[in-house]
Amino acid sequence: MTDTINPHHYQNAKWQAIDVMEDVLEAVSENGNPAAAYNIAAALKYLLRAGKKGDTMEQAQKAEWHIRRAINHLAPRDN
Repeated sequence: MTDTINPHHYQNAKWQAIDVMEDVLEAVSENGNPAAAYNIAAALKYLLRAGKKGDTMEQAQKAEWHIRRAINHLAPRDN
């Protein structure tokens, strides 16, 4: 039976994407930047499932998009 809630493309022999994402969200959010934390976790999700779901290039591009957003959230702002 196929697991539609936690499909194979989110699982790995050593870890599951959700576990890595939760660790990152917790660590980065502690530094007071939940938007950066979300985008870093989302990028990891796409990288961890690359080659397992859909087009690998598309997954890498989605990760890059989230990384750029995280960088923008982490960049110092002029006040």
